[in-house]
Amino acid sequence: MKYLLALIVGIFLFINVKGLSAYPVTRTLEFTANKVEVLYNGKKILAEGDVILEKENFLLYAERALYDPQRELLELENFKLFDFTQNATILGEKAQLDIRNGEIY
Repeated sequence: MKYLLALIVGIFLFINVKGLSAYPVTRTLEFTANKVEVLYNGKKILAEGDVILEKENFLLYAERALYDPQRELLELENFKLFDFTQNATILGEKAQLDIRNGEIY
């Protein structure tokens, strides 16, 4: 009886772990802007006018942002980035922000 119960619990745990690992990891990116357009059948998102993006590590203001969800890359124009992890502010005319690791180019 104990063996049967252990086998059932083991199968249940195996199915749950296997099932959870099949789902891809997705990150939600929420922002506000005066104008938002979905381009190329959802492959890129263009936000223009008072773009605000807030995550746990940073706060971003920009005039224009082009987001590529597949690469998790933001192309920014006329931006101000507040990095809370390094207590720094970055200003610029053009840059690319990698959402995965927080690097800016």
